[in-house]
Amino acid sequence: MKSLKDLEIIPCIRDSRFKSVLIENPNVLASLISSITPINYEDLKDNMLIKVNEIPISSDNEKFKKCDFIVEFEDDYNEFKINIEANAFFYPDIKNKNTEYIMSIYGTKTENNKLEKEKQRNNNGKEKKKVIIQINLNDYGINNKVLTKYMISDPTDGEIYVDNFVIYTLNVAKCYEMYYNLDSNIPDYVRWGAFFHSNKYNELNAFIGKMLKNQEKDKLLRKVKDINMRKDGTLTRRECKEWGKYIEDSLKRQAIEEGLTQGRAEGLTQGRAEGRAEGRAEAIEEKNCEIIKSMLENNIDYELISKEIGRAHV
Repeated sequence: MKSLKDLEIIPCIRDSRFKSVLIENPNVLASLISSITPINYEDLKDNMLIKVNEIPISSDNEKFKKCDFIVEFEDDYNEFKINIEANAFFYPDIKNKNTEYIMSIYGTKTENNKLEKEKQRNNNGKEKKKVIIQINLNDYGINNKVLTKYMISDPTDGEIYVDNFVIYTLNVAKCYEMYYNLDSNIPDYVRWGAFFHSNKYNELNAFIGKMLKNQEKDKLLRKVKDINMRKDGTLTRRECKEWGKYIEDSLKRQAIEEGLTQGRAEGLTQGRAEGRAEGRAEAIEEKNCEIIKSMLENNIDYELISKEIGRAHV
């Protein structure tokens, strides 16, 4: 049996792993936020409050809304509410969904401000500024940008309309490429992006570098190890299913990209290209389910499942 260092892991950008890693390692979350925003790491790590899946329902027809993380933090002059989303897979409505999250948060904070004006004041007696931030970690490439900052502004001259409503997007796939193309002075946000994108355990320590203390780094790497393999070096049945889902999504993403490329070459619309890719992805998913089910029944470890599925769709 190979060691974990010789095996692929499910990237930490994946939903369940993303939440598990960050909830149990809040210093990682603080470092990630401070690498992308102007918020100071030392101030953040000692004072932030982490909340999961807290999005208010906006209509009677909605049963629930889920986000990945909301971090609340205050300094002497500002009250921050930071929504963090891990987007492992692209779909056409993803920007609208994430924008709906941050608008819901913004609306809730505005309403609450009426009730908390006296409570939220700094040492000079002035009302604290309410700042809403969303950070999107995207594991796909729509363009070549690595880190992008969005604000509400005039498109003609760039004049900022409000400065307390900010969206950042970090392309973690591009971060991974950039890490290996830079000789020195690698920004921390590039290191974290590469960390969350990587599917190789033996790369993670180098990505982290000196962003964390040794004890914090060891704790983080142990957590990644624990959620990817058991003590005997094999995956649980549930983890095998998650690994299979990861492979299916990767193949689906590849199929969509191939479909879009072919569509452009033939002068077809993007909608037709996506439709063709979706049909191919459904066939891949059905095929993978049959393969994974058969292998799980025979207690085959995830590396062999990965190789078999990859070979079946070459």
